[in-house]
Amino acid sequence: LCPAGNGMWRSGVNVKSHNQEYTRFCGYLKDCKVCPLQQQCMRKPPIKTGRQVQFKNDESRKKLSYIDKMKVKIDSPMGRRQLFIEGMAND
Repeated sequence: LCPAGNGMWRSGVNVKSHNQEYTRFCGYLKDCKVCPLQQQCMRKPPIKTGRQVQFKNDESRKKLSYIDKMKVKIDSPMGRRQLFIEGMAND
């Protein structure tokens, strides 16, 4: 999400710049053109694309997604027990 709360799309993964790899995101032009925060988050008014940001691909950026967290929970012995007992009780 951009600072105004609008969605952004991933425009590139492993984009190389200055000997580093980045993941790049872009805002939608239609959102950025009318955004009240435009002067705060963009250097120039948008013409071809909206806001662009990129984040360095390194170990500190690799966090577990919600799906990965749920896999860990479900695959634990307690998670299997809860899924089996509670899942059967609801049928």
